Amino acid sequence: MATFIFHAHAVDASSVISEDTTGTGANLDLFAVPTSKLSKMVATEDTVTLFFDDAKEVDLAAGTSASAALEGLDKLLVQLTVAEGQELTVIEDLSLLLAKGRGEVIKFDEVNDKYDIANVTDINILNNRDTTTLATDA
Repeated sequence: MATFIFHAHAVDASSVISEDTTGTGANLDLFAVPTSKLSKMVATEDTVTLFFDDAKEVDLAAGTSASAALEGLDKLLVQLTVAEGQELTVIEDLSLLLAKGRGEVIKFDEVNDKYDIANVTDINILNNRDTTTLATDA
């Protein structure tokens, strides 16, 4: 299984598996996900954001189908800070790497300053909630 590894900070006693609802990514230090979960890439100035399907923990309320639950679930995302004007190049390079199936691991390691895609300078892992409880209307 091909996997993305995102290593934003050294793993230590303050590391968490999620963040609160602030969206800051504080203490989400290391995250791995199958490349097949990547649903889209979006660029803004100096940033490429990767969105992942079904990559969050979910508690289903009784009577909620998994497909109905996931339709309303926010995507887990990773923001890549990229060199000035290199947003398209980063998306193209990552798309080519995924299409060619090169390697089993695609790593973005901020701690050791090693990125499998050129022009990436920083990463931020965003997971708004650790566990989302979904309920159905009664």
